[in-house]
Amino acid sequence: MILNVKISPDGTQMKGLYKDDLGWQQMGKCEIDRASHVEFDTDTQQWKIFIIAEKRYLKTMYTNRAEAIQAEVDYLNGILFCN
Repeated sequence: MILNVKISPDGTQMKGLYKDDLGWQQMGKCEIDRASHVEFDTDTQQWKIFIIAEKRYLKTMYTNRAEAIQAEVDYLNGILFCN
């Protein structure tokens, strides 16, 4: 498993994408906030991605949920690790 994380300079915060197989509880008490949602739009019959911090939906919509989830992960990794 490859996991990218960013740790704050003071060591009190860690940012990365949640994975069920990581075992976060072994690190102690955690607070986990959602960064996004993948939602089905009944009007367009497609999947869309909402980025919570930006308070907006990404422009591209997807007919396949798995593709939308992969695009969500790619976008969030870009925000966290490419800036």
